[in-house]
Amino acid sequence: MQRHHTRILARASCVLAALILLGFGRRVDAQLATATLSGVVSDPSGAGIPAAEVTLRSTLEQASRQTLTDSTGTYVIPAILPGTYELVIKAGGFESQTLTNIVLVAGQGSTLNATLTLRKTVTEMEVKEAPPLLQTTTATVGAEVTEKQFVELPLLGRSFQSLLAILPGVAYVSTDAYNFSIGGGGYNSVGASVNPSVYGQRNRDNNYTIDGVPNNQVSYNGIPMYPPPESIAEMKVESGTDSGAHGWSAGATITLVTKSGTNQYHGDAWEFLQNNALNARSFFLPSVGAFKWNQFGGTFGGPLVIPRLLSKHKVWYVYGWYEGARIHSADNFTGLVPTPAELSGDFSGEGNIYNPYTSTVNPDGSLAGRQPFPGNQIPKELLNPAALTIAKLLYPAPNLPPGIIPGVNYINAGADINTYDQWSVRVDHQFGQKDSFYVRFTDSRNPQSSIGLPTLSSGLTDNFMNLAVSDTHTISPTSLVTIRFGLQRTNPEYFSGGPDVLKEANLTGFAPYEGKFDLMPPISIGAYTGLSQGRGSDGPEFLLSWTADAQKTVGRQTLSFGGRILRNTFFTDCQTGTFEEFSADQTAFGSGTGNALASFLLGLPDAAGRLAGHTAGDYSDITYSYYIHDSFRATPKLTLNVGLRWDYAAPLINSLGSSTFQWETGQMLWDIKNPVTGAPANVRRGGVAPDYRGYQPRFGVAYSLTSKTVVRAAYGIFSDAFGATAQDEESNHGNWPFSFSQTLGSLNLGLPTAFIDNPFSGPPVPTSVASGLAQGMNFFTASSRTGYVHEWNFSLQRQLTPSLMLEASYVGSHGLKLPSQIIDNTASTPGTDPYQNRQRWNFPPYVENNYHENSSRYNGLSLRLDKRASKNLTFLVAFTWQKALDTMDAIGSGVNAARPHDNVNPTRFNLGEFWGSAGFDVEKIFNASYIYEIPFKTKSRWANAALANWSLAGNLAADRGLPYFVFIHGDNENIGSVGRRDEFPDLVGDPNAISERTTQQWFNTAAYRMPRYGTAGHAGRHALFSDPLLNWDSAFTKRWPFGENRSVEFRGEFFNFLNATTFDPPRSLINDSDFGVVNSTRQNGRQIQFGLKIHF
Repeated sequence: MQRHHTRILARASCVLAALILLGFGRRVDAQLATATLSGVVSDPSGAGIPAAEVTLRSTLEQASRQTLTDSTGTYVIPAILPGTYELVIKAGGFESQTLTNIVLVAGQGSTLNATLTLRKTVTEMEVKEAPPLLQTTTATVGAEVTEKQFVELPLLGRSFQSLLAILPGVAYVSTDAYNFSIGGGGYNSVGASVNPSVYGQRNRDNNYTIDGVPNNQVSYNGIPMYPPPESIAEMKVESGTDSGAHGWSAGATITLVTKSGTNQYHGDAWEFLQNNALNARSFFLPSVGAFKWNQFGGTFGGPLVIPRLLSKHKVWYVYGWYEGARIHSADNFTGLVPTPAELSGDFSGEGNIYNPYTSTVNPDGSLAGRQPFPGNQIPKELLNPAALTIAKLLYPAPNLPPGIIPGVNYINAGADINTYDQWSVRVDHQFGQKDSFYVRFTDSRNPQSSIGLPTLSSGLTDNFMNLAVSDTHTISPTSLVTIRFGLQRTNPEYFSGGPDVLKEANLTGFAPYEGKFDLMPPISIGAYTGLSQGRGSDGPEFLLSWTADAQKTVGRQTLSFGGRILRNTFFTDCQTGTFEEFSADQTAFGSGTGNALASFLLGLPDAAGRLAGHTAGDYSDITYSYYIHDSFRATPKLTLNVGLRWDYAAPLINSLGSSTFQWETGQMLWDIKNPVTGAPANVRRGGVAPDYRGYQPRFGVAYSLTSKTVVRAAYGIFSDAFGATAQDEESNHGNWPFSFSQTLGSLNLGLPTAFIDNPFSGPPVPTSVASGLAQGMNFFTASSRTGYVHEWNFSLQRQLTPSLMLEASYVGSHGLKLPSQIIDNTASTPGTDPYQNRQRWNFPPYVENNYHENSSRYNGLSLRLDKRASKNLTFLVAFTWQKALDTMDAIGSGVNAARPHDNVNPTRFNLGEFWGSAGFDVEKIFNASYIYEIPFKTKSRWANAALANWSLAGNLAADRGLPYFVFIHGDNENIGSVGRRDEFPDLVGDPNAISERTTQQWFNTAAYRMPRYGTAGHAGRHALFSDPLLNWDSAFTKRWPFGENRSVEFRGEFFNFLNATTFDPPRSLINDSDFGVVNSTRQNGRQIQFGLKIHF
């Protein structure tokens, strides 16, 4: 059956490509990176002029597009690259007309009508500026960031993502454990910022593209490429579209379009500087640490000339850029390391330690007694050789006298270093009048290292590459086809130094790491500095995309369909789930006794975990997307859009084998031959039943009430294939029989039975899944439905003045079958009896399951006042009033900035109790960005040099505050979650009933209490809100022009200009010692960045 469906999909892809090449379809991703212009050419009486020649010409390149009006005078020009154009209209018996300064942005569908006058005796060409363009043919909700905003507004770190915050509907807060700008490790941290929620959708569901190809790292929801602002033509953010071109994810489509070469040679060079001397300290920090940031680069573009091969007349254009950064942050690594006396077993002068080998136990297994070590010294014969070897290899001697820094006796002064170099080249060419071609290659390298123990050097180098190749062929004035290919490689390389501890200490219980080097298990020893050699490798990952799309205009209809195939391959070899923990319990008897280091030196862990067998995962998946669309211009004022999209994400395949636990039947399933028992596969490849139900209808209407007022509405279903694939890649390995994740806890509480070299019993991979060994597993439901979201919107656009537009939008959505991770195979109800009595299955003890039963709701109203450059002023004011509710904020653990923990996982039995405010439910958001060029000019050359050509820019942001919730850490309900989730307390009062909020008590902590053991709390996700945000980023610029199109520019950028303090949410674990305490801020103290630019 699987092969049958594969053959059908392959044939469908071939048929689609053939039909598109014949010119009967339309764009898929092409629509995301291009615009459409349409209109009616009429005579003075208002009648349409048929067969009028309409030519759209770029003002920067020798490129043009030509079409003819139909019998009604209507013209349509699709697939236009963003830029500035002029429209030339000619018709027999009429004066020709040229409309200038037509600015088109990605995803735009606009109407530009023209009225021609009757020809006079002397032929004339009427030239006038085109009126501003409203969105008159689509109902997509969104906004764009222009080239001018990119280069003028203050940008900390110069990340394009930062400017997402100025747009309506954007909650600039992260809610996903793996939702950093790039990956769980903070990849490409130079450009890193927040991947936000847009109009109430999950952060992880945003789909980033660059020049029409993906700019996503699937496995960690990262953004590999951060082109410098000077290289970006525009950024468009769209949500709730009526076009089938948008898909693969349920969130916003964020489209970056990079610049191309033009008729003239142009370029920039820049350097930006930050350091600690310019910055103010943050509220909770005693001072500003030593810090130096240098960011530099340049761009250059123009006609591509190769002697004897290419000349300016062959209309080839090239554009390239480079940007680098060198960031040094002085850092002092401090910690507590063993003293020479302690390493010899001498703990005299410290708390009493007891000999675990003298332990006696009660009939119920509890500890009855232990004898103290004489003189509080461990006999040398009891010191564990493996523990001594590890300590002597990795721990340096103390270098700080006791008491100077509480709990610290060692300091290593140095610096954290972050470096990156990235570059890109783009070549564009117009083959005659029918083919527009471009190819772009971008590469980035980002080494990072941080200071730690000198014996444990480790770091990360991120390597990224992105390739886009595109050709648009005009078959006729009414038909065109675009073919595009994209290739992206992400390859984070972790490196580790130091001795081969695994071999030197003979840690036989931990299998050698399958990657480039062997890694010891991370070791934690109470308050002493932990020991770790890193985490392994996450890559390479390749994302390939093939897109074929086309368009055919027939009368007033634009008939369209298209398709895309995405193939993602991902290799991971991270050392996850492997650890050893040492606590005081193994050498304690009574309160305040015992010592974690003593337990370590005896070689007696309190807990341990390992991943044996195939620790690596070698994944591949493929997504097929097809759509059909009809845009019908019913009248010159009314456009109707109807479309249907289908996304199919094939099951994720691990070439090393996958297995899952089917909770409904209690059966283990594996998709290739069982390497332990020899049994054949008992489930299809990938372990998941295919979901062919990814049909997504789209409807939209746009009606021009007047030439200055447009009303638009749309409804559509959007599949969450991207989010589901990302989660599957993270959770698809570590299961028996291919590998074995074993976790043991509460070890050696009586007589010692488990030791540091091998705390596990039995073989590394047991011969039976129900062997009784404690094993946590990552699983996915074998018959999951791909999540989907119903989205609808209504908006009104009004052109108030030629340069000022007001838009009011309502956006709503309802998400169903959304994925998240739950703790499965727990007891169905709380209780005080052994939880195994209430479990459906006795094995495994707990399962981390990718569960597709979450839901969400969103309602939001946004206002946008957008003034384009005129009278030296540009501004964008956005206000959003919204409410976002869900059961889980994210695909993984529900962590966000509001919660300092990452185990907020429900079970299948209490998912409904998690319904409440989403982590990105920032109810009121205001942003105002501005650019003002101060109009000053005199006859004095010296006065102009000093006082002319100044500009001011900035962004003012405010919001209601971040939501947060109160939880209990641990399994107080006694349902068998093995400490892998948090639970609700009881709500017994008003948490807001507090006379004065302070950082030591932000809310009324007495309003919550611990429920009785074995019962469930009833507080639920009762949302509280943190400190409201107020932040002003400001910049000034001074330019010195010299010659034509040349200037030198000095910039000063002030982030958090007022040095305001906005507190983060408080600590919200009821059983945490700092419950209710605020100890961090949402923004840093004032930071200043100076820059120097040269334009030529």
